[in-house]
Amino acid sequence: MTSGKLARLYMEQGDMSGIVVAELVNWSGKITKIPKEGISDNIINFDNMQSVVYLLVAKNTDNIGRYQIYVGQTEQLINRIKQHIYSEEKDFFEELYLIENQGYILTKGPVSYTH
Repeated sequence: MTSGKLARLYMEQGDMSGIVVAELVNWSGKITKIPKEGISDNIINFDNMQSVVYLLVAKNTDNIGRYQIYVGQTEQLINRIKQHIYSEEKDFFEELYLIENQGYILTKGPVSYTH
């Protein structure tokens, strides 16, 4: 028999349309969703030298019900996301998902392994 998991969600605007932070109890990580239009206001809240895995996500306009996803990893979050925003090739995304570790500093080794 499987056991349940307890998850916590923080919805900045009270619903899923804005920034959402998700955490599983007894897991040292967290996932933060930021809508593209909110990135410039909120990305400054993150440490630029922090190692993270991130997802750039958009609905696939050619295939309804599917998503286009770019998976990246960086040790310079703010600089890397700015590159994507100003890149015609990777400007497709509607939401940014950050996967971080809260319990200890996530170094390039584990980040590269998960990527």
